[in-house]
Amino acid sequence: MTEFHDFQTINQYDNYASVYTTRHRVGSSSTIQQLVKEYFTANSKVLDLGCGSGRDSLWLYNEGYCVTACDGSIGMIVDAIAYLQALPIHIYYDLLPLLINTQSESFDNILCSAVLMHLPIESISIAFVNIARILKPQGLVIISIRQSVSQSTRESDGRLFTSMTNEFICNTAQQTGLHIIHQYTEPDSQRSGIIWQIFVFKKETVR
Repeated sequence: MTEFHDFQTINQYDNYASVYTTRHRVGSSSTIQQLVKEYFTANSKVLDLGCGSGRDSLWLYNEGYCVTACDGSIGMIVDAIAYLQALPIHIYYDLLPLLINTQSESFDNILCSAVLMHLPIESISIAFVNIARILKPQGLVIISIRQSVSQSTRESDGRLFTSMTNEFICNTAQQTGLHIIHQYTEPDSQRSGIIWQIFVFKKETVR
């Protein structure tokens, strides 16, 4: 039986949500922000998929996007709701790879930052199937994946960091109708030893 989720990672975020909120709410990727400004249509409907503490949701809202946010950790959702409660941002529970609470073709654009590496490798293909499903035709998705800082797929706090090559990610996305626009690999601007893989995909209309 395939285990779609890594419950050890989810439990870690649930049990230590305040720790991760404090860590992640400070600073954000300038590359991600530049890509959003370059590729996401102004005032479009954007899903912050795996919103965590709500940091990126706030930035997207301040940039003028119509933002919806979801996460698979109840603890992180509680923190995000408290952080964004004064804003008209709908926050709900849903998680990759199935996204059972999200309707098909609901969003013009999707930001999925620091999420996919927490899935078992067996779940990556179905995650892309459902990312493509909820994205409108011609929509764009920006995905960032953080590589593990250890030799293991699990870091010292127990979270899963699945290793994936750029080729694997692009080929898997391609099979779902998501075509690569840009890809980058860059070091974290604030934390030594951390490497990010960043992708921009476009959902092509099937003819």
